[in-house]
Amino acid sequence: MQKEKLGITGLYIHCICSTATVLCQSLPGAPARREVEESIVSAVKDKIEEDKEEDAEIAKRKTNVIVFGLNETQSDDAEERNMEDSCKISEMLHEMNVSGIGVRQVFRLGARQTDQDAQPRPVKVVLDNEEQHQTMLKSAKNLRNAVRGGWNKVFVQPDLTPKQRMARRQLVTQLKERQLRGESNLIIVNNKIVTRRNVWMSTGSVNQMVQQQVAASLSVNDN
Repeated sequence: MQKEKLGITGLYIHCICSTATVLCQSLPGAPARREVEESIVSAVKDKIEEDKEEDAEIAKRKTNVIVFGLNETQSDDAEERNMEDSCKISEMLHEMNVSGIGVRQVFRLGARQTDQDAQPRPVKVVLDNEEQHQTMLKSAKNLRNAVRGGWNKVFVQPDLTPKQRMARRQLVTQLKERQLRGESNLIIVNNKIVTRRNVWMSTGSVNQMVQQQVAASLSVNDN
């Protein structure tokens, strides 16, 4: 697979360099062919390295989910806060009907705020494996109707990389712009804005889904 990828990349570079050669020969004052080729090769190599780093970052997050809207205790004791968060995650899994999911680690993201009116920090949850990760994301919809206990205000999203969050923010902005122009039943699926066919969804459900998508696009401190 790696050899095939390198072969395709080499062919791509060759095609670009060939085009650049023609342009250098036909345009007066154009830079030398060697200079152009070196710039192209350098840019392609940088892009390949960037993609490798992004792939590695995505792989690191494959068993993680981010929970938004989970109330945060004001205790000054870090161990007590973490214990309470772990208990709340267990309760949430019960509400989602996936109590059997194994949780390895639970911790808040970002600096702790002492202001009582501050929004609760997102919670990163590290699961045992990718299968449980997918199960949890699919079961997150069960929280929408769990009004008792306020679970309907809690959103579960994948642990996106900064690059993925930036792309998601752009999609959310486009979605909101289209809604302002009168389009309805729009959701983001597989990094695309699509029209939901199930028009039976209530306005509240649609708004809640948009809130989830906005939450997924937020920049969170990974530390």
